[in-house]
Amino acid sequence: MNRIHIASFFLAFSSLQGENNPILDSLTSVLRDPAGVKMALTISQNQYDDSYVDYATLEIVNQHRYIFLSPAQIIRVNDQTVYTFTPESHQVVIDRLFPKEFSLFTLLTGDFSHLDILKVIPSTDGTQLIEFFIHEIELSGTLKIDEVFHPEKIHLNYDKDNTIDVDITSFNHLRQPSDILWAVDGWEVIDLRE
Repeated sequence: MNRIHIASFFLAFSSLQGENNPILDSLTSVLRDPAGVKMALTISQNQYDDSYVDYATLEIVNQHRYIFLSPAQIIRVNDQTVYTFTPESHQVVIDRLFPKEFSLFTLLTGDFSHLDILKVIPSTDGTQLIEFFIHEIELSGTLKIDEVFHPEKIHLNYDKDNTIDVDITSFNHLRQPSDILWAVDGWEVIDLRE
């Protein structure tokens, strides 16, 4: 998986089942703030002999409307429609999200119902580390949150040589969502909804 595909990877999980957790319910409330939230992300992927780092911003208006902005790709989700802008190839891919699909975006927008919580480890500094497992795709991971339920780090472990870490380096209220042009002159538009 090359650097350009890191953002697309977020949309590649399958449908799962899980349980509620009071700590995660509090985190969901924070992520679904009516004012919206904006997070700065550092995404590190280690895949066998290759390592990639990408810096991005995620703006969440609500769990069904958000935008992921990185130098490699811009992914805009509006309800069940996904627009993926790839500046390097001058392509816009339009696709559908299925309601039961699970992705890292699902975590970042506050839906934790797909996780099996293994344990919650509190720390003396007020942070908590939540260990989880997703049986259908045999994925283990951790989610670290601070004392006011802001996410700090997500770690996904596919196997010992294939991991993704997402560090949330800032977390703020969303003042104004970014406005990305829906049509880009001269770009190839690939519509997969049909």
